[in-house]
Amino acid sequence: AGDWKFWLDLPVEKKDLLLEILRPAPTGELLAHRVSRRVNHPEFDGPDCLDPVPDDGSGQLTLF
Repeated sequence: AGDWKFWLDLPVEKKDLLLEILRPAPTGELLAHRVSRRVNHPEFDGPDCLDPVPDDGSGQLTLF
């Protein structure tokens, strides 16, 4: 979290310095769960779009 300000304020000509903070998220830091297909429609913009929904059995929890 401490790298956000560095990332956002770094001048573009020093972008090579960003390589020093690019690293995978620590294990357990990210969570994947199914969300409603409402996230695909711009008219739905509430926090409930991110609520977990039951697994449909397809096994797909990736974007692609």
